[in-house]
Parts: sequence; structure tokens; C-alpha cells
Amino acid sequence: MSRESRRAIDRLQVHYTAALCSILRDGKDREGFRVPDLTVTAFLLFSLGEHIVNWYDPTGRITPAGITDMMFHFARRMIGRDEMPDEVADWAAKHRNQSPKA
Repeated sequence: MSRESRRAIDRLQVHYTAALCSILRDGKDREGFRVPDLTVTAFLLFSLGEHIVNWYDPTGRITPAGITDMMFHFARRMIGRDEMPDEVADWAAKHRNQSPKA
């Protein structure tokens, strides 16, 4: 990768991190998010989906919808929002262990 390409990626990372930190700060101020460190939380949230391509198995036991549900729940827990709205919990229960369509 060229030096200029690396700089461009670094600028994007700074931009996206600042944007997510701003969202988290706003959530802390308005919604009561419990975020001990904005930057660390932002990177942890980014990491939820970053490596899924390395381990996801489309023939596995959990559907994409089930994985999405779990990632959503983990993200909510990371910001101190442990509760899951009833409609999300109902949807998740319905989709979590469905076999993928082959």
C-alpha cells in the first residue's frame, strides 16, 4: 500500500472515530448511555463487525439475522443499554436459530 493510500485510510479512521464518539457523547448526554471511554467504546463497536468475514459460515447453525441480533444486543450492552425492547426480543427469538436457506 502506498504511503498516500495509508494516509487516506488513516484520515477516514479519524473521521469515523470522531463521528462515532460524537454519537456516543450525545447518547451519554441525552439517553443515559454508560460509556466509560468514548474512543475505546467506539473501537470496540467497530470491531463487532470488522472480522465477521473471517469466521461466518453461511451453512452454520445461526442465520445472518440471528448474528445481527446478537451483535445488536452486544452493542447495546457495551453502551449500558442492557434491556432489549420486546419487539426486538420477539423478532430475535423467531430468527436466532433458523437454518440458512441453501
